[in-house]
Amino acid sequence: MKMKDFKPEHFAWRVEGGVAIVSLSRPERKNPITFESYAELRDTFRKLVDADDIKAVVDAAHENHILCKVIIETALLTDDEKVRACLAAKNAGADFVKTSTGFSKGGATANDVALMRRTVGSALGVKASGGVKGIDDARAMFEAGATRIGASVGVKIAQEASGMKPTITAGTY
Repeated sequence: MKMKDFKPEHFAWRVEGGVAIVSLSRPERKNPITFESYAELRDTFRKLVDADDIKAVVDAAHENHILCKVIIETALLTDDEKVRACLAAKNAGADFVKTSTGFSKGGATANDVALMRRTVGSALGVKASGGVKGIDDARAMFEAGATRIGASVGVKIAQEASGMKPTITAGTY
């Protein structure tokens, strides 16, 4: 959903001079804050923050004819957070979502790649990065929906794909 299409039930919002202004919009209830309206307020602010931060980076990249990948660091997030991050990237106009930097506690999994693909659809690329140790891992990532692979074992994968015995192993770099 684009921010311009976002219409919270309990709040009104607008942007003036780059500042989001959010106000209660429940005159029939004398504008009380309830658990439901608090949750919506929290979600409203998250949408505004996520959209603006990512959109600023995407716009700067695209103005210079550069593709923009949003790295999600999936090993640190719940599935709900992964979906929210993918949607924020998609709504901001990013070109790719990527599973990890390779510097965290884990890398790509086929389940994460499949979740990301379902979330962004065919509109964005999905890059599986980290955890790809050979041709079998690479195939699993592509079957799950990856369009690119980030791996330090590219030579090994190419050797395996061509039927050669690999001359190197993962983790020897």
